[in-house]
Amino acid sequence: MTTSFIHRIIAIAVLVISFAANGMAKEPSLIDYNDTEYFTWNIDDNGTLHVTPLAEATPDFQESPFIKYRKQITSIVFEEDFYNEATLSKIGKNLFKGLDKVKSVTLPGGIQSVDATAFEGCTSLKDMSLPTSINLNDNSKLKGCVDFEENYNEQFYTML
Repeated sequence: MTTSFIHRIIAIAVLVISFAANGMAKEPSLIDYNDTEYFTWNIDDNGTLHVTPLAEATPDFQESPFIKYRKQITSIVFEEDFYNEATLSKIGKNLFKGLDKVKSVTLPGGIQSVDATAFEGCTSLKDMSLPTSINLNDNSKLKGCVDFEENYNEQFYTML
């Protein structure tokens, strides 16, 4: 077994134990796409989707892997995986598309770009915490919920 594989098994075990202690509604799940493990995720009893990146970028999706949970998910938080050295720098197409109950999103430090369709249809989104590493000029529009250049204001975005 490789060291990376063992670290991932340990990380998932730690997540299971910590999520169980915090009353998580779902067991942690792994997004494995084209033979690459991209992130683990879980939804807690408060409707928070916890995403733990395992790669530097998320893949582009045809449809959000979370769409069947759209009525449950009210916020999205990226967690850090201290066993994984990769820092998430890009969020790909359609990752959270159609999650129309999401009111807040906290993006991880180190994120540099977000695809325009990543949050498409997140019509309830009221608060987005952005790290200072993100280049707003590269993300002029997030379809269906946010327009960085025209609607940027400190009430909507919080720079981390």
